[in-house]
Amino acid sequence: MILRTLIVDDQLEMREIMKQILNEVPYVKIVGEAKNGLELLDYSLELNPDVIFIDIEIPGINGIEAAKEIRKRDPEVHLVFATGYRDYTGEAFDVYATDYIQKPYSRERIMQTLERVRSLIKKEKGDEEKLLGILSNRNKRYIKLGDILFIESRNRKIYIFTEYEEIECNETLNEINDQLDQRFMRTHKSFIVNLDRIRSVKPLTRTSYSIYFDAIEQTACVAKDLLEEMVERAENMSKR
Repeated sequence: MILRTLIVDDQLEMREIMKQILNEVPYVKIVGEAKNGLELLDYSLELNPDVIFIDIEIPGINGIEAAKEIRKRDPEVHLVFATGYRDYTGEAFDVYATDYIQKPYSRERIMQTLERVRSLIKKEKGDEEKLLGILSNRNKRYIKLGDILFIESRNRKIYIFTEYEEIECNETLNEINDQLDQRFMRTHKSFIVNLDRIRSVKPLTRTSYSIYFDAIEQTACVAKDLLEEMVERAENMSKR
């Protein structure tokens, strides 16, 4: 799962600090940054973020008032106030803020918030209940679908790639595909890819492209005639 993230702060230095922290997190994609309340309202609608880090004292409409407007039209977005003021905690949680962070904030504190947001989104989507059951080394294993980056058929064996490990299993690619949901696509005769986890795509041969992921160096493959469908489906997934 990739967290589409919007940063809001009128101070360039603070935006840069936040960007530096977030750019180190493989499951975060910074979709934009705003320096005032009007930009916040516009970008929150245009960019469809999953989480917004909001400073409170920003020009124009302040962060609290802007958050009220955002909450009316998007009850699911996660609002995180990152501010130097401690006096607004009541107002922040009136708009159902996910967290309230005081400046100066540390990388550890931001990571704590991101993990909380990711956990909440997984519960909302039901990811924790969706498991892939496989037989690996004669043992039955269950893997969360959200943890899977891609699945590869190679040398008559099947390999499942997550952020943490590469798992060999006994099932066929078709058998695994039957257990997956709409996040996954058969991009090639030898690959199934989690559309939520794609970072980028680059040409590989005349008939195929390499697929890159944030968390690992290994790549998957998409056939040229399936590239357009894959990109369209991935973009639609990111807007949900």
